[in-house]
Amino acid sequence: MRRPELGTLGQWLGGAVAAILAVTLGWLLYNRPTQLAYTLTSLTLSADPARSLLPNLTIRIGSQDVNLVTVNTIEFWLNPGWLTTRRYLEKATVAIDWEHDVKHYVKVKSEAPSSAHGVSCLEHKSGATCDLERISKADRPYRITLATDQDRPPMVQLVAKDTELIRAEALKAGATFLDASVGVLGVFLVTLFFGLRLNAVVSMIKKQAKEPPGESKSPGATAGQP
Repeated sequence: MRRPELGTLGQWLGGAVAAILAVTLGWLLYNRPTQLAYTLTSLTLSADPARSLLPNLTIRIGSQDVNLVTVNTIEFWLNPGWLTTRRYLEKATVAIDWEHDVKHYVKVKSEAPSSAHGVSCLEHKSGATCDLERISKADRPYRITLATDQDRPPMVQLVAKDTELIRAEALKAGATFLDASVGVLGVFLVTLFFGLRLNAVVSMIKKQAKEPPGESKSPGATAGQP
């Protein structure tokens, strides 16, 4: 009975491992949730710190004098990373809230990247709720601006299927780690593939070297003939 060659077994096992790793990587990337990235920028104007030098200093919005006003600008965009499989999101609802009621000095302003996209906001006592529609890769982000009497930034939350909300800073750090992980796995798969091919070539050379030299049998020769 012929014994199985170690080289052949190694090739089959290595190929199976490579196939499992490739399928697992593809499954992870395909099932990776859509990432909606955002940035939050705050600008606060207050008259109180300067009133010791300028007693008559005031901040006026329309006909109303205020002590403090904070403008919060939140920008949203779809993560266009090369590891992202889903590059379109039909609709996402974002909530921009403070822990308690706030005073809105102006109406919430919302801007879509283009006329093909959509955004609408509903103002309420503790902030605003906005619907982002037809989210795709664009040159400009969705932009929402609020002017309130709070010096603390709001909380931003998301309601959307198979989608996660992530800050731009965390997005960059996570993308760096994931890119590195996928890069290492890719190098491993390539090394394994070429290693298997080299092993196959070495096994073939060894097999040919072990065969004794001799003349091949003629077509008409039989086992009992000289």
